[in-house]
Amino acid sequence: MRTIDEQQILDIAKTRGRMETDLSRAMYKVLNSGEWIGKIRHFVALACYQLISTGIDRALLNGAMEAEHRLRVWNKGVGQDRVAKLDHICNHREKLDAGDCSDLIRLFGAVIENEALLNAYKGQAAVDRFRDSKRVGGKTKHWGDSRARSRSGGHLISMVDSPHTKQGQQTMLDNRRLPGQFAGMENTRLQDRSTVKKIDFAFALPEGCDISGTTADSIFFVDHMARFVGAEALQQMTGVTQKDINTIQLLPVATMVSQAHHTLLECALTLTLNGFMKYHAGYYETLKPTGGCDSDIENLFTQAAETALENSLFVMCYRHEFKVEAYMMMTREEIRLFKDVARMSDSTLLEWKARPLYRNKEDADKMLRSAYLYHVTKQ
Repeated sequence: MRTIDEQQILDIAKTRGRMETDLSRAMYKVLNSGEWIGKIRHFVALACYQLISTGIDRALLNGAMEAEHRLRVWNKGVGQDRVAKLDHICNHREKLDAGDCSDLIRLFGAVIENEALLNAYKGQAAVDRFRDSKRVGGKTKHWGDSRARSRSGGHLISMVDSPHTKQGQQTMLDNRRLPGQFAGMENTRLQDRSTVKKIDFAFALPEGCDISGTTADSIFFVDHMARFVGAEALQQMTGVTQKDINTIQLLPVATMVSQAHHTLLECALTLTLNGFMKYHAGYYETLKPTGGCDSDIENLFTQAAETALENSLFVMCYRHEFKVEAYMMMTREEIRLFKDVARMSDSTLLEWKARPLYRNKEDADKMLRSAYLYHVTKQ
């Protein structure tokens, strides 16, 4: 290991931001073409047909969907009535891209948790509890006061308290898939008590919008439809096999990270807590779901991991004498050992939650020594 200064850390954070945007855009390209987009369209349309054909009061359903009026997919509907629009969108699903499908998954989750519908249809409460169960750990662990974000009050991003994470964020905004269109990071700020912000600061990762609830809703959506329809019927109706589910669960990473709604870490944490992967922050090969996924996407993860290795992007940041410094892993053995420090899980998230945002050099040393990392070379 060697110590590096703030400018070098800024450069690493910007490289991370660009890499993670490029990776998610490449994933989007795979899922938005060939057999994948056909399967995803049919899968999502099947769920939306369920929403509008189960006898729910039309006015209540329209009201629930109106709350998501900003979704880009509405532009592909016809008329003012949301139910009619959704029906039109599903009937013309060949026009949907992967981003549209992700919008419809978000819409599905919003309708399920709508308070007016929950009050009117008591049977929906069980479905909503299943949806909420995908926020593993609940408010007592990872979805309560440690999921701390607020509106910044405008589109300017402060670079005062954590300049390297903000630079990574700005890089993602500058390289989003649809330039000029809405991105969640534009006016969202993580508060100092955010667990995710502490991880971003330590590993020089881009700052985003905190652990992803939309990814949790997407997991619920896929699981709910697979259970509701049944594996055999699902394959007959949409072409989606059980093995395909692993790949479809990566849709939020492809659509939201590429548009700077969330960072890769924020989506991967939710997927990890739900047992779909075992992510280590910054180690892109660990994005591969348990049981595997589409081979082209697996290759993208492998290539990104090798690029991170070649560019020595593995660092542990800390505050020292009012400046940000970091230890950089220099050898493959150090990077291998450091992987344990970067492990994300229910227990390690609780450990990060208990840590201060700006750890000092002694705290960083202690963490690295726990992974048998001792030797430091000065700049």
